[in-house]
Amino acid sequence: MRTHSPYLTSLGALFLALLMLAPRPLAAQQDPYQVRTFRAGETPVVRVHTPTGDIEVIGEEGREEVRIEMYVNRGISVWTRSGNLDNYRITTAQRGREILASVEPKGSFGGDHVRFSYRVLTPPGVALRLQTSNGDIDVEGVTGERQDLSTSSGDITVRSSSGVIRGNTNRGDISLENFRGEIRLRILGGAIDAERITGDMVAEITRGDIRAQFDRVNLGMRLETTRGDIAVRLPVQPFEFDLRGSEVRFSTSGSFEGIRRSDLVEGSLREGGGPRIILRSTSGTVSVETE
Repeated sequence: MRTHSPYLTSLGALFLALLMLAPRPLAAQQDPYQVRTFRAGETPVVRVHTPTGDIEVIGEEGREEVRIEMYVNRGISVWTRSGNLDNYRITTAQRGREILASVEPKGSFGGDHVRFSYRVLTPPGVALRLQTSNGDIDVEGVTGERQDLSTSSGDITVRSSSGVIRGNTNRGDISLENFRGEIRLRILGGAIDAERITGDMVAEITRGDIRAQFDRVNLGMRLETTRGDIAVRLPVQPFEFDLRGSEVRFSTSGSFEGIRRSDLVEGSLREGGGPRIILRSTSGTVSVETE
């Protein structure tokens, strides 16, 4: 009869535990721990808060209800027996026009590796207030007036949406694609990648790069990074430029009037009078290309 080394057995258990800790797409996980459905009303606000876990919101045309699915991943706590859900206050309720889904540790309890993730199916025209301390936020097809998205450690992704976005992450990247409206972003360490944007953008990064491609700018943009590069591609329209960096690269086929130096571009494109473009990099390259 073969015997297995206790050392190898322990390694196998640790490997399985790490697999369980690894984040997986919510659609690939097992059945949700909890499902609640609420009538949306005319101008609903969906508020989701989780101490650790991902939040996914999908706006669906024709949907009249908000469906909230909560997924629980106990991870390594299955072996440590610390993943007791009685240690948490789980709330899923509707209060007037606000639909709330939240998880809070009771007292000072925490650190047991339990992840609470949410998947929300909703009518497109909802306002969002989403917050997680350790996880990603993914939004698609939402056209509500305002979307507040915050994670301490994780990525934020927004696709095919509109409105006013306020996104914040301490450690992670922010990606936007096919967005219309106003964008306000702040990152301590990470990158911003924005494509097919119509509207305005204000973004600030301490350490990281910014890349943005606009189909149209309405009022203007201000993008700043302390240590990183900024690359922006703009459509054909008049602009007022104020570009500063360790190196500034400016490429345009239109008529430009103003100052052009290796570290500074300031002036007007196509007779000016258009949106003001302010780009700043304390230590990095600023690049602008206009069609």
